[in-house]
Amino acid sequence: MTRKKVAEMSEEEQQVALAQLKDLQQRFVELLLTGKSITEAARALRIGRRTATYWMAQDTFVRYAYERERQRAATEFRERIAKLNDLTLTALEDALSPDANPDVRLSVAKFLYSSNLEQFGTLAPLADAERLVDKVIADATDDRLFGKRNDVQIYNVPDD
Repeated sequence: MTRKKVAEMSEEEQQVALAQLKDLQQRFVELLLTGKSITEAARALRIGRRTATYWMAQDTFVRYAYERERQRAATEFRERIAKLNDLTLTALEDALSPDANPDVRLSVAKFLYSSNLEQFGTLAPLADAERLVDKVIADATDDRLFGKRNDVQIYNVPDD
């Protein structure tokens, strides 16, 4: 009689087979999930490396248990990261809301800009803004000097 492969079993049969894993095999899977290599896990449990390698061969219940737990842990991790992401964004939105303390808002805005936005281009330095204001004032003065507008036109705006 040949042994049925994991892939050929129904979900219910797989669950029954997983429940029948030996305690030693379950501990082996747990060690692998903590990052140990097959050799390190085998050494920790005092089993042969060949036995451990056989357990991890394709289409064995130990391998199936390992892959299943690894995927469950990865899914749980992704869900936790998504939750932390949501909490972080909510905290940032609260810190930047108009009702927040202005000092906190400024600190958060500076942090976000320097750590995330600065790489996409810097804001015009204050000196550039001052130069722009000086240019506008100079243009207005030039207009007045060259007769486009005179003092009477500028200062005597009719009241309606």
